[in-house]
Amino acid sequence: MAVMLVTTCLTSLAIILCWHKPPIIALYYLLFFGAIDLLYFSAGAGTNYYAGVGF
Repeated sequence: MAVMLVTTCLTSLAIILCWHKPPIIALYYLLFFGAIDLLYFSAGAGTNYYAGVGF
């Protein structure tokens, strides 16, 4: 699940450096998909903690 979050961060960096788009576009991308990834990550982390498995 953390790989999705890292991929989102690196893609926003590629938007700026490789595609030469304005940084505001990368920020919008990071906020939108980062929020989805963080929700998914927190849901998975919570289930492991409450199930007794731990991290």
